Amino acid sequence: MRVPQKIGEGLYIGHFGGIMVGGNVEIGSNVSISQGVTIGVFGRGKRRGSPIVGNNVYIGPGAKVFGKIRVGNNVKIGANAVIYKNIPDNAVVVLSPGFTISYFDISGESDGLGLEDTSRVGKT
Repeated sequence: MRVPQKIGEGLYIGHFGGIMVGGNVEIGSNVSISQGVTIGVFGRGKRRGSPIVGNNVYIGPGAKVFGKIRVGNNVKIGANAVIYKNIPDNAVVVLSPGFTISYFDISGESDGLGLEDTSRVGKT
């Protein structure tokens, strides 16, 4: 793991191994990174860049996050998801390419998975 440009407090690496983070990546506070995760640069010209990861983000095992994108705050990225587009705040993202399956209620009035509200399922 190269030292990213910025790492917020509370970074948690649950299972060390195979984690690749590019030098220009910015990581917010209270981010959890699982084993086999890659976060790095991608693209050419004006589109070339590295991700900015928000606060309170969970990145599941084997996920790939790359390019000049922003991962919002309070985001959950599922195992082996491939993320190359911006992810809005409070999203739960799965599969390859990653797409939003739901949003969760950060007020504490839900189960934390956001599966109660399916009105925005599949919309990014």
